[in-house]
Formats: sequence, C-alpha cells, structure tokens
Amino acid sequence: MPESPRQLYILNKDPAGAKESLKYYRGDNANVTEILEEYDDEVLSQKQIKRHSLLQIIKHPYLRQIFCHVIVLRLLHVFTLDINLGPYLQIIIERYGGSPTLAPTVALAMQSTGIIASFWAVVLFAIFKRKQIIMFTSTLTLISYLMMIVAEMSVDPEKQSNTSLGFLIAATMIDKAASGAGRSMTAIIVISDVCPVHSKDAIINAVTFSFYCVLALSSSIYFNMLNTYGIFVYIAGFLIILAINIYLVIFLPETKEKSINQIFDGYQELD
Repeated sequence: MPESPRQLYILNKDPAGAKESLKYYRGDNANVTEILEEYDDEVLSQKQIKRHSLLQIIKHPYLRQIFCHVIVLRLLHVFTLDINLGPYLQIIIERYGGSPTLAPTVALAMQSTGIIASFWAVVLFAIFKRKQIIMFTSTLTLISYLMMIVAEMSVDPEKQSNTSLGFLIAATMIDKAASGAGRSMTAIIVISDVCPVHSKDAIINAVTFSFYCVLALSSSIYFNMLNTYGIFVYIAGFLIILAINIYLVIFLPETKEKSINQIFDGYQELD
C-alpha cells in the first residue's frame, strides 16, 4: 500500500509517486493534474504564512493572552500527583504503614482508571464545551490534593494508617481520572482552538522548553521536599492548583464556539 499522495508530493517531493498513489486510492479516472495543482496551492499558502517570533507574541495583547493560558495549563500538568508521586508510590504507601506488595495493585488500578477515563473523554468532548472540560479536570486535580492533605493529617507513625492509605488511593485514582479525561491535552486544545497558525510554532517551542525545565526541577526535588516539609508540600500544591483554577475561571475563553473570524480578528495587524 503506497503512502498518501499528499505526503509523497509535498513532503517527499515525489510527483511520480504521488500520481501512482492517486491512481491507487482514487482510481484511474482521478483528475491527477487538478489534485496536484491543489497541492501546489497548499504549499504556496503555507509559504506565505508569516511566522511570529516569541517577542512578537509577547508584545501583542491577544497572542500574549494565549501564551499565558498555555503556560498555566502546562503548569497544571506539572504540579499533579501523577507526575510527582507516581515514581515514589511504593515509598509513600510504606510511609503510611502499607505493605510494599500493595504498590503494584494500586499502580494497576491507577492505569485502569486512566484508561476508563480516556474512553469517557470522547463522550465528554462531544457533550461539553472545552472550558467546562478543562475546569472539570483541574477541579479533580484540586480534590486529589485536598485528599492528600487529609491523608497526611491521618498518618499514625506507630501503625498502619488505613485512613491515610484510603485517601492516598482515592487521591491517585481521581488524579489519574483527570489525566485520562484530557488534562494533559488541555494546552494543546487551547492552541488548536484559538491560536493562529502564525504563532503556533513559537508558542509550542517556548512552552515545551519551559515545561521540561520545570518538570525536571519539580521531579528532582519533590520527594526530598516531601520528606522535609511533609504536609506543607501538599498544601503548597493545593494552593498552586487553586490559583490555576481561579485563573482559568476568570481568563480562559470559551473555545469550542469560536468562529474562524473571531480567532483571526485579534492578530490581523501583525500580518
């Protein structure tokens, strides 16, 4: 089975292969010349797009707002239990007096929860608006931190704390459900819905670089901070997620109902 004609013609620069592919997929009666002319128009339109630099984005009010939205949503992903506690789940279970053999069971349950939530995410995106889904996943993240605060308050150093273990398991399940429901994709959703194509490359590159820097720092110091400061780490995480929730409620636009004209009006003067 040949590659798609668009890939062969535009990416691979193989007109002969593209013609053969078109005949394979569309039959011998396909108007090959007309289709290849459409591909030429597509390439030309892409070349005419002026790519915005990060400095242009920061200077422009509309693009700067989008940039801030994306950064905040990536921070939401960084400061989650799934990212920070996942690697240390067994240690934390033992800290609450649980058996080390419980960790694989909890990890399996977490993965199962995430998979089930990802199936339901399709239904959620079909019914609810983008902002509602984003707020739903961020609220679940907030609840998971609240449960971890209760878990820390219930720790009994002298014996197994079933209350702490129960809240730990519930918190990790809820957090994994938020991830499966689309939390990790919220920044991509905003970029896709309201970010003009001119600015996507610069925003994605800048946010991705910042994300991995913060992620590396967070994952390297999180457990040490937890051992040193205990419950205050979860309180700090709760306050960070709460601040993110407040920001999203106030500033995040409704994206699903945006028309193309509404999206383009905010940045035409840059072209």
